This record gives sequence, C-alpha cells and structure tokens, in this order.
Amino acid sequence: PGDVEELLNRADEIAERLSSELHVHPLMRRQTDLALHLLSDHASGVARQIPYYTVSLLAVALFYFLEKEDAIPDWLPTMGTADDALVLGLQVGGLGAD
Repeated sequence: PGDVEELLNRADEIAERLSSELHVHPLMRRQTDLALHLLSDHASGVARQIPYYTVSLLAVALFYFLEKEDAIPDWLPTMGTADDALVLGLQVGGLGAD
C-alpha cells in the first residue's frame, strides 16, 4: 500500500515527465492515465476487487517509467522511453488476462 501511495503522490511528476518527453506515443499517455486511475481507485477503496497482482504489476511499471537509468537510459533521444512503453504496455495490455 505504501508504494501505491508513493506513486499517487508522484502523479504530477509522472504527468510532467510524459509532457516533457518528445517521443511519447499517445497510447502510452493513455495507458499511464489508466494505470494511475486504477491504482487510485484501489487505494481509495472504490475498486477493492482489483487483484493485488494487477496492482503490483501496474506499480512496478510506473516505478520503472520514473527510473531514468533503466535498460535503455531515458536520455537517449527517441529510444529512451521505448523500454518504458514496452513495460507499461505489457502490464496494461495483460489486465484482462486474469
């Protein structure tokens, strides 16, 4: 729960990062918004039925996005957010697989 709260407290940082990156696909923006909304609904008790497995995967994906020095460093033009988009897309894309 603490990690989810930390992510929700950093939502502005996530939004700022998305808006400052030049090569972020609109789909990634929508997936990030969806992940934050699901985590917010879960944390507030509105949607407690969201499995902890899903909550943890979404949280990991967003923490990965916030990490600037990951598999492909974010300072690399065009490619820097490709791995972030892949990790987030895999998590959001797999939501209906449970």
